[in-house]
Amino acid sequence: MKWLKRIGLGLLGLLLVSAIGFYAWTQFSRYPAKAQAKQIAQQSTPNPNGWLVFQPAQPSTQGFVIYPGGLVDAQAYAPVAKALAERGIFTVIVPVPLELAITNIDAAKPVIDAYPNIRTWAVGGHSLGGASACMFVARQGNNQKLNALVLWGAYCTDNVAATMPNVISIYGAQDNLVNKNSAEKLQFGLPANTRWVVIGGGNHAMFGDYGEQSGDGPLTLAPDEARRRIVDETASFILGLK
Repeated sequence: MKWLKRIGLGLLGLLLVSAIGFYAWTQFSRYPAKAQAKQIAQQSTPNPNGWLVFQPAQPSTQGFVIYPGGLVDAQAYAPVAKALAERGIFTVIVPVPLELAITNIDAAKPVIDAYPNIRTWAVGGHSLGGASACMFVARQGNNQKLNALVLWGAYCTDNVAATMPNVISIYGAQDNLVNKNSAEKLQFGLPANTRWVVIGGGNHAMFGDYGEQSGDGPLTLAPDEARRRIVDETASFILGLK
């Protein structure tokens, strides 16, 4: 039976090498936040769970949980999160293992549970983060506190049309990572009344402050203008929820 033991040890070694290689790939391929985004992230309310919490000046009953894009530093979304809080929305960015939101699809649940004063919650995210948020919504079913899904340069792989009537999808006209997909794929699983917002001159990376992204189109707007439009559309949508 020594050969079985040798095969077992060989498989274990292969798994270990694969795991180390995958971890190394995530670290080599990641998109770190720019200096300004890191400074804004430091203005968030300290939280023992590592969440980046941005509180409005006045108490709010409306909240938004942001899932980061794949391999993107969570701090990169601090400028948009802070701007949303300034509009009156309690906003939380959830860092995720290996900066891949799919590793913690339920990341929004402990946030929602931790703040019972927030009566209306939207969850969403950028790119892979948006797809993961959609998976979370699909798992929740008819959760009375979960009221909306926000997709930033993202699409769903789960069908939430029957349980989530409030959805907004925002993406850039020059987002080569999203626009390469068919309209059918972008609309899959979403309700007929989904609000579609295409930002002219916008690209895939405009939602976070982390620089250019491989395979993306050019951003022909000023970054501040692109984020202002993102915040305008997102805030209007969330604040309009009942």
